[in-house]
Amino acid sequence: MKYRVYKEETLGRDYVDIAIPDDMVEEARRGREFMLEAVSSHDDRLLEKLVAEQPISEEELKGGDS
Repeated sequence: MKYRVYKEETLGRDYVDIAIPDDMVEEARRGREFMLEAVSSHDDRLLEKLVAEQPISEEELKGGDS
């Protein structure tokens, strides 16, 4: 999980990923859990990994590891 900051000078075309600020970590964790539950409701393999508390890669979330 990273915090993405879009650059104003390029109108958001460019960005930099940095560590999530400490005061936002819990909110980011809850958002990720919500997203994982939503995505896994459409993919049985991801649902199995979520229930088994196995890590889910970014590639799997994007559907490239199906």
